Amino acid sequence: MALFVQPAAATVARRLAGRYADRRGPAALLLPGLLLSAVGTLLMALTGSPATVFVSVALFGLGFGTAQNATSTLMYARVPAAGYGTVSALWNCAYDAGTGARAVAFGWLAAGAGYP
Repeated sequence: MALFVQPAAATVARRLAGRYADRRGPAALLLPGLLLSAVGTLLMALTGSPATVFVSVALFGLGFGTAQNATSTLMYARVPAAGYGTVSALWNCAYDAGTGARAVAFGWLAAGAGYP
């Protein structure tokens, strides 16, 4: 269920963030998106109950959807329409590279500190 809640929350956040950004600009959404993602991640690390898992992945999803919308919109605003494909590819490559680097870094941390 958590693997459904996170992307569902991100989808809702993208919709709301897009409406907000269309009216007031996307830059103001960067910090709230990052903070929601960080709170969701921290809460997930401290979780001890299924309900907390759902709340934490929902918060992360809301933050991720907001930040993704804002960063993509800011990037698109800096290139002509012909560059949109490149912007999308760069955003996704950076996201995937960050996911891989994060997994390796946490693996090293867990190996050095002991998994428990």
